[in-house]
Amino acid sequence: MALADEAVKKWDRYTLLFKKTQDRESVQLLKEYRDLKQFFKSKVVRFNKKSLEIGVEEQRITDSGFLIKDLESIRSDADYELLLLRKEEGGYFASSALLRHILLVGQSDELLLHSEYQELISHLKATKDLQAHMIAQEMLKQNLSPIDNFFKQAKDFTLEESAICMSKALIALMLAANPYNLMRNDADKVCEQYLVDFCLFLRQAISKPRSGPLTALIDPLYHKLSYLLFTQACSYEKALELITQLIAMGHSKNELLSAQKIQLDSVLLYQDVAIRTALKAYPSGPLMQALALVREQRLGQGLDLFSQKNWPIQIYAILTDQLKINCMKVASMTMQTTLTDVELIPEFIGFMQVLASRDQKYVVINLQNRSSWQEKARCTCLENSQYKQEFSEHLSVITFDKDSDFYHQRESGSKSSDFLLKCAQEVLSGQEYGFYFSPTVNSSQLTFFINKALLLIHELFFDGKQEFSHRDRLDYIEIFHFFLFLHIIDQLKPDILSFTCKDGVDTSSVFSAEVFAWLHVMNHPEGLPKSKRDFLLYLLYAPAMTLRGRSIDKDRIQRMASAMHVFIEKLNHNGFVIQEAFSQLYQMSFFKKARVQEG
Repeated sequence: MALADEAVKKWDRYTLLFKKTQDRESVQLLKEYRDLKQFFKSKVVRFNKKSLEIGVEEQRITDSGFLIKDLESIRSDADYELLLLRKEEGGYFASSALLRHILLVGQSDELLLHSEYQELISHLKATKDLQAHMIAQEMLKQNLSPIDNFFKQAKDFTLEESAICMSKALIALMLAANPYNLMRNDADKVCEQYLVDFCLFLRQAISKPRSGPLTALIDPLYHKLSYLLFTQACSYEKALELITQLIAMGHSKNELLSAQKIQLDSVLLYQDVAIRTALKAYPSGPLMQALALVREQRLGQGLDLFSQKNWPIQIYAILTDQLKINCMKVASMTMQTTLTDVELIPEFIGFMQVLASRDQKYVVINLQNRSSWQEKARCTCLENSQYKQEFSEHLSVITFDKDSDFYHQRESGSKSSDFLLKCAQEVLSGQEYGFYFSPTVNSSQLTFFINKALLLIHELFFDGKQEFSHRDRLDYIEIFHFFLFLHIIDQLKPDILSFTCKDGVDTSSVFSAEVFAWLHVMNHPEGLPKSKRDFLLYLLYAPAMTLRGRSIDKDRIQRMASAMHVFIEKLNHNGFVIQEAFSQLYQMSFFKKARVQEG
């Protein structure tokens, strides 16, 4: 508005200069201009003072050491959890000036929204709402008898808070499962909101004090509901429709894409460019989410993704002659209020109770950075959970290094022999670097595998070259992590496995997609059919789009595409030899009879 005022003053001055008249009414006095100023004051600069006035005493505490510096940090979405956490000594990780900036820029972006963006937002919301509806339907269908039994017996506990909360949770679940409440039916309150209510009341039910008979009634039902929340199969058609729509839009908006398609080394990168091109026309998804946090006064409320609509989902199954492994995408199963105050969510404990009763094994592939100050406490909490006596025989946590200096190869050095030595050292040194292996992993078998696999990858995928470029080293690490992952499940033989990072959006999406695609092409060197390529798009982009309103991390998708190019090219030229060589390292038949099944 300040720029508009300056322009009006110049307009008046030059009108006087060139028109030689003073009887012309100033633009500043025009009704239209006065209406514009009033609109700006009332609609654009409408700061919610209550949400911004942090307070003099608290502001003194938080004036130094802000970790979220500017809007670029918000848009990059790397450390958005800091908006939800508080400092140990009190206060936020963002300054009040930055919060005002978020409001100003976010609200300005909102005023410029066009119908195409509104349509995209509606599509995103409808996709999430349908997924919540299908989760609720399946949970209800598999719990009809226990739910009926609960309501029959709950009449004896009408004054018990725990029973009241469980009743509310089950009613919310029924409403979420009712198709009448889908967003497409213009319901006043939609299925996703009812599922959020269900999770809230369910947690309250288990946290309230209760008598022995009521515990015997509620706990088994709570455990079963928690288990089902963790193991729902994905329904990807609606999300895939949105992703393909963005690819088409990005292609039409950028004439250079046709030329780029020829130069890029995979269709995957071409599609990624198209998606990013399409999203440039819209406001930043992470910025819009930060705006909602400020407006709704949810800053510092704590990071609890399970209760913030980021539910676990089963993405595919790995099938071999010996075993079926259900693979899930799961955000960190923790809740925290500060960087160090972390605990397991109660739903995870309920889920593990059911696994233990069924004598099933669960492996968590933890992809958080255990050496970073942001994620160390969450990693420690997850890794320690397997030492609980009731879980020790059913839970194994393996932490992969996906974010260290070595992983990103920030140090120089081109000799392949030195690189292989450091690669082995990084994995076998475990916690000193960034890897962590459960005590259930046999260390001697792990050492033998690593030494053999490193040499085989060097010989078969990189032709035994003596010098590695930076790109070679990045590709090598990515391929090695794939074979190391197979060794872990070959040793532990889990029934259920999850790819887990902070929110299940970037690191776990890419790694789960690599496993899905590469395991398929190891068994079918001719490549991925269209149905598999479509599902790969879903694995990569659906979490980022539906949860954060953005594309997946650019560096990770480009790194995956580069390694995939090497992987598939070598399989095309020497697939039989690679299959035979690596088959010797595993007990399970991963490379001739294995398959991956969507959903």
